[in-house]
Amino acid sequence: MLHSFGLCFHFLLHRCSKWDYYNSTCPAVFDIVRKEMECHVLSDPRNATFIIRLHFHDCFVQGSDGSILLDDTIDLLGEKRASTNRLNSLKGFRIIDKIKNKLESECPSIFSCADILTIAARDAVILVDGPYWDVPVERKDSKTANFDLASQNIPTANEGLLGIISKFLYQGLSVTDMVALSGAHTIGMARCENFRARIYRDFETTSGNNPLLDSKNARFFFSYKKQTEKPLQ
Repeated sequence: MLHSFGLCFHFLLHRCSKWDYYNSTCPAVFDIVRKEMECHVLSDPRNATFIIRLHFHDCFVQGSDGSILLDDTIDLLGEKRASTNRLNSLKGFRIIDKIKNKLESECPSIFSCADILTIAARDAVILVDGPYWDVPVERKDSKTANFDLASQNIPTANEGLLGIISKFLYQGLSVTDMVALSGAHTIGMARCENFRARIYRDFETTSGNNPLLDSKNARFFFSYKKQTEKPLQ
């Protein structure tokens, strides 16, 4: 599963990117990003999930071009306020800003934010015991964003299985890729409201049968349901 996670992120990268683009201009780029990510993940392991999710949502709209990082302007409606990104769904912007500032102090005006986010996401995976993969670079930062595609292309928390699969297939990703990337949500913590309905009412939609027909499954289910319905302290 972890190997597939690395492969599907690798697939989302721009195919025209190069492996050695920064070798002559700033060879320490990968070390700098890695050290910064280590500090952030050590301070709070959830920071790894924030960067993975940020990269995921960037790549599903216009490719890995950093468009998710753009703020709204008079002439541009960014992707941050799309239905799939708002209400604190996306975090990690300050981490990317800090990494960008660190790189600018070492090698001014060289890096794209799209490359920084992509490298940081790879390092985030490694820092939570995921696989390593080489990251091609030389992405160009987008000057545009697509609010509509952000609302349409990114799977939602309460979307059915077939809808999620179709959105991954649209990106050229397989069901295995879908399981791997969706499984990244198991890193860290999630709010119960994001999956409560799926646990209790989506069995037939997602599996084609109802596991509650098995008495052992039913006892486990209702025991778990009772525990999760306890009010938060």
